[in-house]
Amino acid sequence: MGNLLLVTDPTDAIFAGVKVFRLNRWTLVIALIVVAACERIENSLQIQVRDYNERLMRVLDESVEQPAMSSAMPRLPRVRDLTMTLETGSVNPIEYLQLGDCELQNLIAKRNSSLGKLALPSQRLVYELKFLRLSGDCQAQLKDQELRAYLQQVTEKKRELLPSLIWQATLGSKEFRELWKYRSLSELPPLDPQLELALSRLNNDIDAWLAGDYRVDSARLEAQLSIIRWGNAGEHLSQWMVFNDELAMGTAILNSRLARRPLCFKDMKTKVADRFHAVVRQFLIGSIQPLVARLNRDHYSLFPLLRSLEGKLSIGEPSAYTAWREQRDLLLDRSVFALSRHVRSLEPLLKQCGYLPAG
Repeated sequence: MGNLLLVTDPTDAIFAGVKVFRLNRWTLVIALIVVAACERIENSLQIQVRDYNERLMRVLDESVEQPAMSSAMPRLPRVRDLTMTLETGSVNPIEYLQLGDCELQNLIAKRNSSLGKLALPSQRLVYELKFLRLSGDCQAQLKDQELRAYLQQVTEKKRELLPSLIWQATLGSKEFRELWKYRSLSELPPLDPQLELALSRLNNDIDAWLAGDYRVDSARLEAQLSIIRWGNAGEHLSQWMVFNDELAMGTAILNSRLARRPLCFKDMKTKVADRFHAVVRQFLIGSIQPLVARLNRDHYSLFPLLRSLEGKLSIGEPSAYTAWREQRDLLLDRSVFALSRHVRSLEPLLKQCGYLPAG
């Protein structure tokens, strides 16, 4: 049954109406806030490209439909789809007691403690690397051939799963998940040099680990991951995709005009051509290109480091991550060349009117 409003006095009716109005007004305000929160925040590059597209349409007298947009921003798979159960083997209690004064015995004791069992993937990686580093010396000390063979077997299992262990502690970590998060920034901040340094050092560390140098600095690893979590690779990817979608409209306008009729005939330059050239100079070259150049510089500083990490560890990554990575790279590579595609569509019109050398 609906709410029943009893009014016994005309004045009550007026105030009741005011209360209803206030309630509806605040309901509307809340609804608008929710809608605004769900909308994407336009960035300055997106605004500049839209302005440029509108000017192209006016000066070229063209009207085209918005081309198909890129796929939605590729989101990382769910945590549970990226979590791997890695059974690296362990030393059972009987063998553990027989390790004697071997340094490995203390390491195993720490791992089997209550805190050790709750260790984060990064700390589990530290343990496995230390195990691999100490195992050789421990085997050399053992007189029991059977125990030595058993320890060698456990060691080989850990070495075999090392790429997956490293992947889980780095690319599969909550810190890298934050790196790929889309934060709806209106302005993309400059690439943090500390992020570049952290990724570069992590690349070097992983190279060493995979090559058999199992030395590890636990504090340094955690510090690198802490820096990485505040990176903006997700926002960087998003801005490239938005730029690609917006500039596709401008490219469609140029292609439509080129197919419909020439902008200039031979040895004839018109006022329309001059205005078109001015739009290209002022808004594409003067406003858009500097923003793209900065985005491009950051791209070639950041993504080679990320792809290098992924290439080293691809043998140990979950299939869900492989699918996401390939989709991401496909969209990103296409977006990075959006400006080049647009310039190729510009050239025929500029050459017709003598603004570029023919041929």
